[in-house]
Amino acid sequence: RYLICEKHGIEFSTIEKQFDNIEQVKAWMCRNQLGRRNLSESQKAYFATRDLWDEEKEISQNAKIESGGDRKSEDYKKSMVATRPQPIKSTVSVGKTRDRVAKIAGVGSKTVQRAKNVIDRGSQKLNDAVKDGYIEVYPANDLSNLPKEVQNVIVDMVVSGEAKNAREATREYFANVPEDEVKEILEAETDIHRKRDFEKSVDMAQRG
Repeated sequence: RYLICEKHGIEFSTIEKQFDNIEQVKAWMCRNQLGRRNLSESQKAYFATRDLWDEEKEISQNAKIESGGDRKSEDYKKSMVATRPQPIKSTVSVGKTRDRVAKIAGVGSKTVQRAKNVIDRGSQKLNDAVKDGYIEVYPANDLSNLPKEVQNVIVDMVVSGEAKNAREATREYFANVPEDEVKEILEAETDIHRKRDFEKSVDMAQRG
């Protein structure tokens, strides 16, 4: 817009805003644009999670402290032994970070959790595919359980149009992968939870 105004001599005004750091800038941009851009539910969840998670987590933690602390913490339990419990009063809603981000984005909290999994575990290619709308966060969450090199191959199949969607690409990929190669990938995975999720993804893909 700035370039268009400059090119055609259109007058415009600006409003100056102050931020403490670049993360606050990103959070403001995200909040300001979520309702304006033509984004799918999947993309809204992704952008909101990427740009607002840390800020909302901090707000939630501060609210927890203001409301009397974490009642599951050891410090709280010790203090309750020495003193008689009193009703905890708070004017701040202490919600989970996931729920706070979901409310801002206007999506379900499970969709936000899937977006967080993609951001934390997914390859850069997978993240880019979700941002650009090629793959929804639901199948992307499943893909994030796979090794990153496998994620990249499947993403390439979707983006190039070789496969209609992520599920079809995953089925085609594992239909052509030798069993010993799958076994090799499994043996290389040290995280028991990721190994379990990977086995589930392979089984679902091979069964269609």
